[in-house]
Amino acid sequence: MRILIVTAGSRGDVAPFTGLGRRLLDVGHRVTVAAHPPFASLVGGCGLGYRPLIGLFEIPHPSLWVRTDLLAQLPHPPPAR
Repeated sequence: MRILIVTAGSRGDVAPFTGLGRRLLDVGHRVTVAAHPPFASLVGGCGLGYRPLIGLFEIPHPSLWVRTDLLAQLPHPPPAR
């Protein structure tokens, strides 16, 4: 079966679908993922077909794709009682 997975957003939104797509590929399906151009290598690196998703949502700057530095700035949870 030919399957097209369409996903938009950040790497955290796209990456889970590469796992799903890989599993479908492993059981014999032809899988293509449509995502924004910054994720072409992520999708292709999983052995999946890739099609660009253009115009629906554009991330303005590469520094916004993954901001792990912001995670360190989050307040720590309150101590358990």
